[in-house]
Amino acid sequence: MHLAVKNQANAQRLFITQPWAIAFKHLSDEAYVVSAASNIVVKIGVNAVDGTVAVQSDPADATRVLQIPLGKNPRGIVVNAVDSRAYVMNYVSRNVAVIDLTASVENVFAVLPAARLPVAGTLEDKVQIGCGK
Repeated sequence: MHLAVKNQANAQRLFITQPWAIAFKHLSDEAYVVSAASNIVVKIGVNAVDGTVAVQSDPADATRVLQIPLGKNPRGIVVNAVDSRAYVMNYVSRNVAVIDLTASVENVFAVLPAARLPVAGTLEDKVQIGCGK
């Protein structure tokens, strides 16, 4: 995945740090990889003949790797049974991002809160984002 980012023509590169989870579509050779530290999902394709993997480019900008922005620190992903939606759990944001997989460029179209966020500046807030006292 890093080689795909390195080789993209677009100068604004976001490396895919901490690949954390992957979910495949049920009816195709496409998958989505969650990058926990980059707060994105990256689409990959798998060649059904030889098993090689290719990071997909953004259909709207072929000079870039397709990156779907998410909430903070995504940790899990599932694709529904009909391959129309992916659901991503964002650990620090405490929400679930819903990705439309039927769009020409996949995108988040809903964010569902999963738990209350701590009040900014409180000790609970600092713990949530990983800061010390």
